[in-house]
Amino acid sequence: MVTETRLNRPKFTRQFYPPEQAPPVDRPFRQSAETGHSQAAGHHDHGLDYAVKGDHASAIRCYGEALSLDPENALFYCDRGYSYFANGDYENAIKDYTEALSLDRDAFEANLYRGHAYRNLANYTRAILDYHKALSLAPDRAEAYISLGIVHSLNGDNDGAIGHYGGALALEPDNGYAYFNRGVSYEAMGQYDQAMEDCNRTLELKPGFAEAYVLRSSVFIRTGTLERAMRDLDKALELDPDNATAYVFRGELCIEKGDYDTAIEEMDKALNIEPWYADAYNDRGVAYGKKGDILRAVQEYSKSLELKPGMAAYANRGISLLHLSEWEKARSDLLTSRNMGMDIVAAFRMSCESVADFKQKSNAILPVDIAEMVSIEESPPQDSGASSVLEMFRTIRESAPAGALDDQPTDGARNYKHYLYGRPRE
Repeated sequence: MVTETRLNRPKFTRQFYPPEQAPPVDRPFRQSAETGHSQAAGHHDHGLDYAVKGDHASAIRCYGEALSLDPENALFYCDRGYSYFANGDYENAIKDYTEALSLDRDAFEANLYRGHAYRNLANYTRAILDYHKALSLAPDRAEAYISLGIVHSLNGDNDGAIGHYGGALALEPDNGYAYFNRGVSYEAMGQYDQAMEDCNRTLELKPGFAEAYVLRSSVFIRTGTLERAMRDLDKALELDPDNATAYVFRGELCIEKGDYDTAIEEMDKALNIEPWYADAYNDRGVAYGKKGDILRAVQEYSKSLELKPGMAAYANRGISLLHLSEWEKARSDLLTSRNMGMDIVAAFRMSCESVADFKQKSNAILPVDIAEMVSIEESPPQDSGASSVLEMFRTIRESAPAGALDDQPTDGARNYKHYLYGRPRE
């Protein structure tokens, strides 16, 4: 069975999970508000106290009380927008940032955060406009460049993203997050030497950054250095035992080695952390299929598809249904997968070498139209010793629509590991 593989993402995104709940990066909260209304300022300060503690619902209530007394205060709107953003309520965040900008159109933070909210709603055009405005207001702020890099990357423009990350690094040469995000874009473009350099530089600057090890493991996998990839994943989990992506990657490497029971255990760990992790269900289905439990594999693929309509899961389920002689359902899944951009011939070959091999293994004869669908001649496979696992990663990376994976650098995304800013703020 073909397995769909992934790198974060960020997972970045662009979400095949439930709506993104991106925790904002720390910022310097105000200790008091510049307002002539002392009672309003008191409510505002209480809101800041709650926000610093992460209780944004209480912060929103306090900011609302402040605004009821002083409705023309841009700062109050901006801070309430921040708490809405932290709670994943991007629509209300946009409303508050827009109100703030109607009162103070040159507020850097309101432009920047409204851009984040638009970006998390996949409105990249509006996000870019806000980020450019923020950059024009503060051309020396690296986070504005990084924000532009992120949204260009999410929009499929990795060349543009790399240029903006370079702008951030020109301002802050030791910005580990800029190196990391640029490494993600290099990796997405297949420029593995540059991606490796950026991963290594990130780890020099931030040796405890687990996601950099996960990213570097992907580069090692793509270049066939599977043992180094496994060591990096082990290190990532040592640093961050709740990194679901690292478990999934480790499970995929176990599938490649033929250790299907361990692969299932790794996917179980990932799903205990993130029960909505569609790719973990897909890969667990691959492991069950390899063990010969086709019915359980179909169940896993179906669960994956409930969470995210992925082309690989459709292909996997379709091929599994062929082994169960459920021709109509199999045909539908394979056609859906192909229409989404999947190479179903390559997928079929990872299960059976040929139609004749399928007949021998399953003691069944494929319908003529399905046999033709899965047996069109394709280019020969690459001769890398790790070609199959590399093909796993390459197939989904190259075939997925823009924004379908959470492997782009974001400020949290589903896996809450990629970073929007150049540095955490004290």
